Amino acid sequence: MLIDKKLPAPMYKTEDMSKRSKRNHWFVREKGSNQPHDQSWYDWWKSRSLGLGKSGHIAWRSTCIAQNAPDPFNPPDSFDVDFQAPNGKLYHLEFKLAPHGPNK
Repeated sequence: MLIDKKLPAPMYKTEDMSKRSKRNHWFVREKGSNQPHDQSWYDWWKSRSLGLGKSGHIAWRSTCIAQNAPDPFNPPDSFDVDFQAPNGKLYHLEFKLAPHGPNK
């Protein structure tokens, strides 16, 4: 799925769904890369020098997740995203549900 614009908040239908989504932990990496398999969104974002703060990296992560895991109580183990970053570059990303934390 192509993600090229941020969703407005709230991204989920109910407040309970939003709260649960925030508790799910995801790892992200570029498909076909040698990046670590346990990299957070924040670490990936920094590694690509996409900026912080004004660039809204949290809203971009939340958009990717809300579009591909519409039921945060029963999320998929993984999903792929074509992410059009604010710098205009297209990244092919894989999100994986972390095997620890509130997910299990």
